[in-house]
Amino acid sequence: MKKDFPEIAVVMYNNLPERCKEISENLCDLTRFKFNGQYQFSIYETDNVTATLKTLVGQHKWAVVVSAGNTLQTQMLIVDIVEHARLEKSPLSCHILDRGGYYHLHPQCFAVDLDVYQEIGCPAFEETSGLVELITLDTARSKDNVHDDYTPWWLHAGAESHAYTSDQGYFGIQVIAGMIRAGYNITNIPMEIRQRKNYCYPEYNLDEIKKIIADTEYLPVNNGGPVWWFSHEMRNMVQGLSRGYYVLNTEPLYFDTRLSSRKFDCFVGVASGVKPACLIGQLDFADNSQVILADISPAALKWQRYLFDSWDGDFNKLELLLNTFKQQNPDLIPIYYQRQTFEELISWFFSHVNMEPAEFQQCWKKYTSLDVKFVELNFLESTGVDFVVDAINQHSQGAYVWTSNLFHMDYLSFYHTNRWSEQRLSEFKQALDTRCQIPVALENGCWFDFFR
Repeated sequence: MKKDFPEIAVVMYNNLPERCKEISENLCDLTRFKFNGQYQFSIYETDNVTATLKTLVGQHKWAVVVSAGNTLQTQMLIVDIVEHARLEKSPLSCHILDRGGYYHLHPQCFAVDLDVYQEIGCPAFEETSGLVELITLDTARSKDNVHDDYTPWWLHAGAESHAYTSDQGYFGIQVIAGMIRAGYNITNIPMEIRQRKNYCYPEYNLDEIKKIIADTEYLPVNNGGPVWWFSHEMRNMVQGLSRGYYVLNTEPLYFDTRLSSRKFDCFVGVASGVKPACLIGQLDFADNSQVILADISPAALKWQRYLFDSWDGDFNKLELLLNTFKQQNPDLIPIYYQRQTFEELISWFFSHVNMEPAEFQQCWKKYTSLDVKFVELNFLESTGVDFVVDAINQHSQGAYVWTSNLFHMDYLSFYHTNRWSEQRLSEFKQALDTRCQIPVALENGCWFDFFR
């Protein structure tokens, strides 16, 4: 698949110690999930960051390394950290630490210019024990700190050679010394990026993280520390299930050639954007078809019902309609890409559904002419599966089931793990296969399954 930022490699770094094994799967799944979204990146995973970065030299210009236990509020932080490094004319943007005798970095998140990394000989990032003697250039640091007294905003290379001694080989110390020796400057990660990511420092907060995973309502003592902010972010994910709604879809309109020969009189899908109307308008749905929009989110269902009752499919009217809905429902959270204007959001939508506005209006007209029901439902529970099967079995021609990403969501990755979600998906497919009496097409993510 074509990548949106081919010059950037994203590396998920599993550096969790053995004692964090119990939460390792949860944290890795969560961090991995946060790389997903509107844009496609080249993603790699490793527990040996030096070896992986060496293999990426020549394939990508930049690598952004993100350690397990991070949550990114937006994919674009990956791009932002690289752009910050470019702006500062630095080959390394990282959490700089001034401790122990020479500068090093925290492995939680950093961007490195792979060409420069190769130029300095690809030194190891990993820690070593014992005293370390370093010959590099005089290294100046900013007077100010990000926090405390050991987090300088920048490091600048001087003109004279200088010997430094560190009490141990901290993570990244050889890389920073090598880049300074080559005359490069190092930049810290700016606040506008720091404020849009959370890192839970799992090696220090194991017991608290276990409590957070076990109880979605649990909050550690609010001392302003990282684990409290992390727990707050996790709670926001869960609360987003009830308060969040997708204004438009954030996934393309996929197609499988087997759909062209199928007839449908039942649609069951999540309450997300306007993709249901696109599918119903483009596929062979009977005029007496029933549409069921089922979702765990009351907010999503409320937005969908509002669209159904108030909109004629004309995108020139959609922003005004959204603003009215937001005014009427200030406690609900619209989900759309804040870095885009509304016009850009609409443009992205049409480019990924491969239709013109007039064609969409015809799809919307057909959709709103059908019997549409809005149902609060959890597909992940057995009662939800039973409801879907019973609804399908009331029809005679065929059913289209669209689950979007409901089996692959951030809160599931963290609280249950991807493995748990895959098991729920397998059980759902088995129910469609063995209990439905008519042909069923399932679209889950970008994958299709056909039963009967």
